[in-house]
Amino acid sequence: MEWAFTQAQHPEKKLIEVINGAKSCLDIAIYSLTQPDIVKAIEKAHEIGVHVRIITDQQEVQNKFKEQELKMLREKGIPINENTLKGLMHLKVTIAEKPSQS
Repeated sequence: MEWAFTQAQHPEKKLIEVINGAKSCLDIAIYSLTQPDIVKAIEKAHEIGVHVRIITDQQEVQNKFKEQELKMLREKGIPINENTLKGLMHLKVTIAEKPSQS
Protein backbone atom coordinates (compact mmCIF):
# COMPACT_ATOMS: atom_id res chain seq x y z
CA MET A 1 0.00 0.00 0.00
CA GLU A 2 1.28 3.45 -0.88
CA TRP A 3 0.04 6.89 0.07
CA ALA A 4 0.84 10.59 -0.24
CA PHE A 5 -0.80 13.24 1.90
CA THR A 6 0.86 16.58 1.28
CA GLN A 7 2.12 18.59 -1.67
CA ALA A 8 5.67 17.93 -0.46
CA GLN A 9 5.07 14.22 -1.08
CA HIS A 10 3.97 15.00 -4.67
CA PRO A 11 0.72 13.01 -4.63
CA GLU A 12 0.09 13.66 -8.32
CA LYS A 13 3.36 11.93 -9.26
CA LYS A 14 2.58 9.00 -6.98
CA LEU A 15 -0.91 8.70 -8.50
CA ILE A 16 0.46 8.71 -12.04
CA GLU A 17 2.95 5.96 -11.07
CA VAL A 18 0.10 3.84 -9.71
CA ILE A 19 -2.04 4.43 -12.81
CA ASN A 20 0.86 3.66 -15.15
CA GLY A 21 1.60 0.46 -13.22
CA ALA A 22 -1.94 -0.92 -13.51
CA LYS A 23 -2.17 -3.97 -15.76
CA SER A 24 -5.77 -5.15 -15.50
CA CYS A 25 -7.96 -2.92 -13.30
CA LEU A 26 -8.03 0.60 -11.95
CA ASP A 27 -10.71 1.94 -9.60
CA ILE A 28 -10.63 5.65 -8.83
CA ALA A 29 -12.76 7.56 -6.31
CA ILE A 30 -11.92 11.24 -6.54
CA TYR A 31 -13.64 14.46 -5.59
CA SER A 32 -12.21 16.53 -8.42
CA LEU A 33 -10.23 15.42 -11.48
CA THR A 34 -8.45 18.45 -12.92
CA GLN A 35 -4.79 17.50 -13.45
CA PRO A 36 -4.18 17.01 -17.21
CA ASP A 37 -1.28 14.60 -16.60
CA ILE A 38 -3.50 12.37 -14.44
CA VAL A 39 -6.27 12.44 -17.06
CA LYS A 40 -3.74 11.46 -19.76
CA ALA A 41 -2.45 8.58 -17.62
CA ILE A 42 -6.02 7.32 -17.13
CA GLU A 43 -6.67 7.54 -20.88
CA LYS A 44 -3.45 5.64 -21.62
CA ALA A 45 -4.31 2.90 -19.13
CA HIS A 46 -7.73 2.50 -20.76
CA GLU A 47 -6.18 2.39 -24.24
CA ILE A 48 -3.88 -0.51 -23.30
CA GLY A 49 -6.78 -2.53 -21.95
CA VAL A 50 -6.88 -1.70 -18.24
CA HIS A 51 -10.46 -1.86 -16.92
CA VAL A 52 -10.96 1.66 -15.52
CA ARG A 53 -13.87 2.79 -13.33
CA ILE A 54 -14.25 6.26 -11.81
CA ILE A 55 -16.63 7.65 -9.21
CA THR A 56 -16.67 11.36 -8.45
CA ASP A 57 -18.72 13.90 -6.58
CA GLN A 58 -21.98 14.95 -8.22
CA GLN A 59 -21.20 18.65 -7.77
CA GLU A 60 -17.93 18.24 -9.65
CA VAL A 61 -19.66 16.60 -12.60
CA GLN A 62 -21.98 19.60 -12.80
CA ASN A 63 -19.15 22.16 -12.45
CA LYS A 64 -18.71 23.78 -15.86
CA PHE A 65 -15.03 24.52 -15.21
CA LYS A 66 -14.19 20.93 -14.28
CA GLU A 67 -16.54 18.84 -16.39
CA GLN A 68 -14.33 18.88 -19.51
CA GLU A 69 -11.87 16.28 -18.21
CA LEU A 70 -14.69 13.94 -17.20
CA LYS A 71 -16.41 14.44 -20.55
CA MET A 72 -13.21 13.51 -22.40
CA LEU A 73 -12.86 10.32 -20.37
CA ARG A 74 -16.51 9.39 -20.94
CA GLU A 75 -16.07 9.90 -24.68
CA LYS A 76 -13.19 7.40 -24.55
CA GLY A 77 -15.57 4.83 -23.07
CA ILE A 78 -14.48 5.08 -19.44
CA PRO A 79 -17.45 4.70 -17.07
CA ILE A 80 -17.82 7.61 -14.67
CA ASN A 81 -20.33 7.30 -11.86
CA GLU A 82 -21.56 10.11 -9.65
CA ASN A 83 -21.98 9.96 -5.91
CA THR A 84 -25.62 10.88 -5.41
CA LEU A 85 -25.65 10.65 -1.63
CA LYS A 86 -26.14 13.76 0.48
CA GLY A 87 -22.92 15.61 1.27
CA LEU A 88 -19.59 15.82 -0.53
CA MET A 89 -17.55 12.82 -1.60
CA HIS A 90 -14.31 14.55 -0.71
CA LEU A 91 -11.73 11.82 -1.06
CA LYS A 92 -9.02 10.73 -3.41
CA VAL A 93 -8.51 6.96 -3.56
CA THR A 94 -7.05 4.85 -6.34
CA ILE A 95 -6.88 1.07 -6.27
CA ALA A 96 -4.78 -0.84 -8.77
CA GLU A 97 -3.32 -4.30 -8.61
CA LYS A 98 0.38 -4.28 -8.00
CA PRO A 99 2.32 -5.95 -10.81
CA SER A 100 3.85 -9.22 -9.66
CA GLN A 101 7.58 -9.31 -9.18
CA SER A 102 9.32 -11.82 -11.45
